Amino acid sequence: MDSVFDTYALLAGLGMSFAGFGTLAVTLGSRAGGDDARVDAHRLTNMLTASLTLVVVALLPAVLAALGFAERWQVGLPSLAVVLVTAFASPGLARRNLEIRRSPGFSPVAAVTNLASVIVAVTAFLMCAIGWFPVPPGALFLVGLVGLLLSSVIMFSRVAMSLLRPHNLA
Repeated sequence: MDSVFDTYALLAGLGMSFAGFGTLAVTLGSRAGGDDARVDAHRLTNMLTASLTLVVVALLPAVLAALGFAERWQVGLPSLAVVLVTAFASPGLARRNLEIRRSPGFSPVAAVTNLASVIVAVTAFLMCAIGWFPVPPGALFLVGLVGLLLSSVIMFSRVAMSLLRPHNLA
């Protein structure tokens, strides 16, 4: 399981990179006066939520292992936390997606792709939370983390493209 902890730590570092970019993007975006600022704000919210969740959740199994928890709970407890956070946050994010779907810069393809990555993540985390492991627990947990990472990558790419695109300054 130690090599899996190394992979989790690597993913946590990647998550922090995306969260750091989000901070820079907020500053750059406010100066650029972007046409699709509403959409970018939503993308940044999604990216920061996925990235920061990834960071915390990826580090928790090593903490729980150090405290003597069994492998089932090393991945099960953080997974339960993700499922609960997702259940709490999803209605607001879905409502926001519906509000901005006709805004300049909104991409239905990116929205559907992001939704698919979140579904993959939540499904893997739900399986870990309830203790159903068709593959080794660490591998299933890793699938959930990669789903969160993909969500961050999708939102990162959309925000970066928006910041690089020329905008109306009027």
